[in-house]
Amino acid sequence: SIDKDKAFSLRDARKSYKDNRDEIIALCGELAVRSIVGVKDYAKCFRGLVLSRMAGFAKGVQEDWYPEAVKKLAGDGGKRQWRKLIASLKYAGCSIYAPKGCHGFYASFRLSPVELAEKVERKTMEAERRKTEYDLSSEELRKMALEKIRRTP
Repeated sequence: SIDKDKAFSLRDARKSYKDNRDEIIALCGELAVRSIVGVKDYAKCFRGLVLSRMAGFAKGVQEDWYPEAVKKLAGDGGKRQWRKLIASLKYAGCSIYAPKGCHGFYASFRLSPVELAEKVERKTMEAERRKTEYDLSSEELRKMALEKIRRTP
């Protein structure tokens, strides 16, 4: 979640909201992503989760209950609007990394884009390494364990 004072300071730092739908959507998007990231360095986000947060839902995706402004971002017709929202997030200081083949994107307000990509890739490599360890046969695991024992004084 995001505290009320932070939300109002973000609102006050932006342009006039009078009849400016794009600015309101940009603010809601920024608050939604800040809410998802929270106090962490970064978080994985996807379109449905961001839109649900923009609509005011704390957990899960609630597409049936989206307000009209958020519905316009949800469907295939909202791709251009979604790209504008992502661009406004970057302008607001949000680093975004969307690796190829990944459902969604990673967002951070603390890390630079390069630092974010590095952390995500390190975590992905570590997960892949652990996954391959679990897929090894008993004989392969035994050989690795014996090698490790022999190297240890």
